[in-house]
This record gives sequence, C-alpha cells and structure tokens, in this order.
Amino acid sequence: MPHDVENTIIKKKKDNPKYQQYLKMYDAHDMDYNGNVSDHEIESMINYFKIRYERFGAFSFGYPIQGFRFLTIQDAIPTADIYIFIRCDLTLKKPLDQIDINYNKINYLWKEEGIHRAEQEGITTADHPNSGWSQHHRVCGNMLHVVNKKYIKSFLTHFWLEHCSMHAMLKDCDSITLEDFHIVCGDTMYDSCIERQPNPIFQHSRKKVEK
Repeated sequence: MPHDVENTIIKKKKDNPKYQQYLKMYDAHDMDYNGNVSDHEIESMINYFKIRYERFGAFSFGYPIQGFRFLTIQDAIPTADIYIFIRCDLTLKKPLDQIDINYNKINYLWKEEGIHRAEQEGITTADHPNSGWSQHHRVCGNMLHVVNKKYIKSFLTHFWLEHCSMHAMLKDCDSITLEDFHIVCGDTMYDSCIERQPNPIFQHSRKKVEK
C-alpha cells in the first residue's frame, strides 16, 4: 500500500548557501527553529545532563547540537503515523523495508558499546554488568530512528541525549517501559563510529575536503 511522505530538514541554516537547495531537492518543510547553537547553550545542556542523568549512572551522551535544534522548533510538528529520523550523511546498506523495524514502537539500531571500552572492561555481551546497556540502557546515537506517532512528543524531548535518550525516557516518562522499545540488532552490540567498527545497517557518505 502506498504512503504519503513528507520531509523536513533540520540543520544549520545561517550562512549555509545549500539549505534552500536542499529544501527544493527534497520538497521539505522549511520549519522555524534555531539552527545555530552557542557555546553557552551547549554548556547548559551538558550541565543539565550531569545533574539529571550522569549522577545516576549515565555517561557520555554525545554532542547536543542536533537535538538542540529539535528543542527549538517553533512550528507544530507535522502529523504522521510514523516518523523516521535519519542523519543526512548516512548510506543504508539495505532498504528500510529489509531492516527489522517494529513500526508500533520506538526503534534504536543497537545496544551501544565503544569498542575500546569493551576491550578494556572485557565486555563481550550486553548483559555484562559493566556494559553501557546494563548500566543505563545505552543505545546507538542519532543515526536512524523509526518512531510510532504515540511516542513522538517524548522522543523529541529526549532526542538531544543521543546514546542516553532511551535511559532518559525510561527515567522521565511514567508511561514508557522497556516494552515500548525495539532494538533492531537485538543483543548484538556495536560502536557507532564506523571507523572503529563496521555495522550491518549503514556507512557514512562523506567527501574528503582538501585544504
């Protein structure tokens, strides 16, 4: 059955000559949000993370620029049944319909574990007591998410927390439990940095800029 699809691009707007080009290319919504993040705003978010989550076991959530832009959206979020969030420099290794997605839940790609940390701590399975998953349900950062509409408000509020966003939703949202999440790769852990460890879902499509 065909589906209607609408697109939105959330990225730096100011001094970005290609932004309008991307809007036309993807027939995307031009949403009102703050595309530029100050050092003070980043520091404030990091301090909030430390107070709210880090002291309860979470660590190294990521870098909040992407999520900050979502938090500042002024327009109403377009209504949809399913929301797909994909980082613009990803190339999927197979079509979305061949990836194990549960369209009734919040989908994360995998249980995240840094390859160097796993080697140092002897972590080989997600249920190891020192794994990021055991400590705070650590998940893949903001690469690809598929989210059912009933979760979109909670998801957008916590999107900026990247690796720790699942932990934060479980902590902050009384109506959300582990049953509301789907981990695409099951119990197999990966490092989101493809330079350190390849994964079965995506690779980066980046151009090397010569200086």
